[in-house]
Amino acid sequence: MKQKVIFTFVEAGLGHIVPATGIADAFEKKYGDKFEVVRWHIFSQSPNPIVKKYATDLFSWVKKAANNKFVAFAENISYMVGSKTTLKFLDHKFKKAKKAIMQEIVDAKPALICSTFYSPSHFAIEARKMGMLDTIVATYTPDPVVYPAWDRRSDVFFVNNDAAHRLAVKKGFKEEQITQVPFILRKEIQSTTCDKKEARRMLGLDEDKFTLLLASGAYGTNKDEKVVDEILKQNLNINFAVVCGKNEKLYQYCKNYKLPQDSNTNFHFVGFTNQMFLYNSSSNLMIGKSGANAMVESFYFGVPFFVTSSANLVEKYIREYYITEKGCGEKIFNPKMLAKKIKEVVENPTLLEQYSNNLKPYRDFSGGEKVADKLYEMLEKKYSLGDKL
Repeated sequence: MKQKVIFTFVEAGLGHIVPATGIADAFEKKYGDKFEVVRWHIFSQSPNPIVKKYATDLFSWVKKAANNKFVAFAENISYMVGSKTTLKFLDHKFKKAKKAIMQEIVDAKPALICSTFYSPSHFAIEARKMGMLDTIVATYTPDPVVYPAWDRRSDVFFVNNDAAHRLAVKKGFKEEQITQVPFILRKEIQSTTCDKKEARRMLGLDEDKFTLLLASGAYGTNKDEKVVDEILKQNLNINFAVVCGKNEKLYQYCKNYKLPQDSNTNFHFVGFTNQMFLYNSSSNLMIGKSGANAMVESFYFGVPFFVTSSANLVEKYIREYYITEKGCGEKIFNPKMLAKKIKEVVENPTLLEQYSNNLKPYRDFSGGEKVADKLYEMLEKKYSLGDKL
């Protein structure tokens, strides 16, 4: 019987889902003949109503983080009090859910469990501490920041940038625990070979126009409507594509927006889409909130990013890393100033070259494969697989 390797999925945003998918796909492709690979939506697929409520509360918290000042304040406090206090608070708050999830992990009997969200790793480590489980625990953080709830007892802690690497050491991870890998991108992104003109034709855009893309994550922000209005007021001779995601308010705003008959702007909007890779590929410039996945996927296509908002402290760190430290775009929170700047770059696209030259490191999409190789190395060492496989 094959040993079981579990990859957990937590619906807390694409920043967590995309790397989980990339790691699981890479591991199954290289080592699926040696192990049973399990993709486990650990909370949403649970039959336990306590766990389902935990998932509902968790996803509600994530959704509120974009626009709720109290949630943002609570996250800020967690950074102040540190890891142990944060985990103790969360364990107390979700005591029943923790116990239930720990038991489900124990019953699954994984040889290794890999998570891109803090709590599955933490619960597995807690179960191991209590002698309920003997497994390898691997954790991947998608951001250039180390959130206080990441458990320092993971056997390996994967990071995708030097800022997270530095912070992990500062926050108490040992150097030998940390493995830095390239950013993990979706397969659709990696396999996109069309140029900008072809991508525009496929989306129904004018193939010869400068293309501006607005996407602010699945749920958007309160500022998106104002940003749309200010840009459309400029009457620029561009494609302006807005991906609304699950933000119904923004979608209805775009749907009801009355453009002047003589408008030069090709205004295009969609709700949730599986063609984000085409929108990225078609664009000259992307704008939106500072989610790591959205930003780096745009960088992969050589598209600079102007940040219009940061939903929480994590996104502030993301913005500071990619915009301030790495020079991949600009931070412009004021919608009128943003529209003015966009007009400048439309009239003189060479202004974007200062950012485009900093995007080359994000063309490496081998992160999933490198994580997979490290996981296999750890499995081989723990279970002496050399003589068995």
